[in-house]
Amino acid sequence: MGVKHLWTILTPFCERKPLFELQGKTLAIDLSCWIVDTQTATEYVIQPKIYLRNLYFRTMNLLLQDIRPVFVLEGKAPELKQKTIERRNDIQQLKRTGTIAVRKVAAKSSRSRFNHVLKECEEMLSYMGIKCVRSYGEAEAMCAYLNADGIVDGCVSQDNDCFLYGGKTVYRNFNLSGTGSSAGSIDVYSMEKTEEMLNLDRDKMIALALLCGCDYDDGLNGVGKEAALKLFEYIGDENILDRLRSWKMDGKFDKMEAALANTKLCTSCGHDGNVRVHTKTGCSTCCTVTGCSSDYKEQKKLIQNEIAMRKKAILIDSFPNEEIINEYLVRKGPVPSSLDLKWQQPKLNKFIFFMEKKVCWEPDYSFEKFLPLMTRWQLLHLPEIALRENISFLKYSNDLPLTTLLFPERIKKVRNVKSVASYEIVWTDTENFLNGLVTLSASKSSEDEEKTEKLDSENQELSGMLNTIEPQNLVVKCYPEIVQLFEEEKLSKKKGKSVKSRAKKKNVEMPDNAEQSKENNQAVKRPAAKRGKKKLVDVTNNRKIDEYVIKKNPSLEDSFSKLEITPKRAKCGPQIERIKNAERMTKMNNTLDRMLDSLTADDFASDEEWESDMSGIIDKICNTRVPTEIPSVDLDLNECKMMKESSEQILRNDIDLSIGNMGVLDVTKEDTDKVPQENTEIDEFADIDHYVPLSHRLDLDIMKLQAL
Repeated sequence: MGVKHLWTILTPFCERKPLFELQGKTLAIDLSCWIVDTQTATEYVIQPKIYLRNLYFRTMNLLLQDIRPVFVLEGKAPELKQKTIERRNDIQQLKRTGTIAVRKVAAKSSRSRFNHVLKECEEMLSYMGIKCVRSYGEAEAMCAYLNADGIVDGCVSQDNDCFLYGGKTVYRNFNLSGTGSSAGSIDVYSMEKTEEMLNLDRDKMIALALLCGCDYDDGLNGVGKEAALKLFEYIGDENILDRLRSWKMDGKFDKMEAALANTKLCTSCGHDGNVRVHTKTGCSTCCTVTGCSSDYKEQKKLIQNEIAMRKKAILIDSFPNEEIINEYLVRKGPVPSSLDLKWQQPKLNKFIFFMEKKVCWEPDYSFEKFLPLMTRWQLLHLPEIALRENISFLKYSNDLPLTTLLFPERIKKVRNVKSVASYEIVWTDTENFLNGLVTLSASKSSEDEEKTEKLDSENQELSGMLNTIEPQNLVVKCYPEIVQLFEEEKLSKKKGKSVKSRAKKKNVEMPDNAEQSKENNQAVKRPAAKRGKKKLVDVTNNRKIDEYVIKKNPSLEDSFSKLEITPKRAKCGPQIERIKNAERMTKMNNTLDRMLDSLTADDFASDEEWESDMSGIIDKICNTRVPTEIPSVDLDLNECKMMKESSEQILRNDIDLSIGNMGVLDVTKEDTDKVPQENTEIDEFADIDHYVPLSHRLDLDIMKLQAL
């Protein structure tokens, strides 16, 4: 919205400030920008009237921080903006219905629906006690005029057109999010800072609108902010608008274009000759013997940039559009020299009925949100409406009826809101003007509920206390009696605490004898135990050591032997048993570890180590030949049976040998005779039961193979 790319240029030089730093300032607010912000929110689809809700909370936040808002409404739209309005209306219709209907041109370019929204906002603001100002044309134009004339301190708008209309300070991106002292912030753009840092004044911003585009014109095709800023840098302090006007009429630009196309000119200095000749012999125009000036290179780029934009501009008959220039520079009507910025009294009844009809707020909720405005306005304007002759501020004149005011009952506590010293005040509706309007005024504290008697439900709710937080300076100015009473109560509480603390110290001192200590213990009651802590168990024989020593004066050994100590908790139960078992296992494991660590290599030493000659055993197995063919011998039936039984017996013996612990191999004398004598060795394991040497096993296997 506004001039294209202008916010991008100005954003690096903006300053983010919290809202409370604007305290005491008067701000002109473009109401249409706040409405457009809410239409882009996601809640807009669920609650179409959400702009009223957001407007109320934003305005209330400003008023409670002593910031005086002046809302400016849109007037008649300029003829130049008809295309932009048509495009925006089509976008809004597409969001609502999903299609764009064909309408008349007058209906497309009108603001009838938007004006209806503005009237609703103006009505709600009037119930809050705020007057609005209607502009002749664009709202940001009136905001800028008020700021330029010094009537307001700045403009709150999302449109950067405020600078083009003459505004000095623009506040953008209004935000109420955050907690504590950082709640609420806004971006501040200053025209003075922009001119100092960028050398970008009001006329150059208008030229930027003509070149890059704005709400009134699309600008030159293909021209961006970089090209425009290079042009501003090239022309310096010359009037940029006159420069744009001279593009079509002044012939010097044709000469500049021809000079750029001339190949006989040096590209380094722009004089007659070329770079090679000037490098050897120098340039007479530059007054150099060797080489020439190189400043023309950068200047040539700037000239080429301007010539390129000029070529695009002369193709448009209306460039530069004088209507756009006059829209920004010429005011359409008189600007009020002074405005009635006084905050009027809020109208509770009308506000509740309006919000119930438009936003569907319950009366109780509306009153709860409206109460801080009522009390703050009352504190700000009470000295003006009160009688000034021998009458306290607690009494009021006939200018303001008593039925519209609340009376302070007392100050509840001291508060600190956003670094502002404040009081929390309890108000009462002594005149009962809330009866029939709301059913719940505010939440009561527990102390107030105990003091009040049980009445009817409606009377009990309306007679409840209403709490608000107000600045201390306003409360002291309007209600000095209540502040004095609060300070006296506060001082008396401090004195009572100091007296109690001194009495407590006296009772804690040690008595001279045991009888006085007993009397003091009986006279002084022990304070109640704190919540969550168990009471101490009284033991009959558990006495103070000092009392016991003073009374009998026993020896040190006797006194300690007769003392009885009661454990706080008995060590029993399944959990304790598991812990004990775990400790026992840990001790046993530690004992086994110590035993293993104490063993040495000597504990495992043997007399002699038996080594088997594996190479000889392997050779013996490999050299033994098994007959591949069984000789054909005529055997009778009995011999076959005997051979079969012998083979089965050999197989059984083989199984018994493979399973060492399942049986003992019986070796006959005949078998031992067949074993070769060359492998006989002293068997060091002969005394061990159920042990067969490896060499013996190998010899038996060979014998079995030979038998087969």
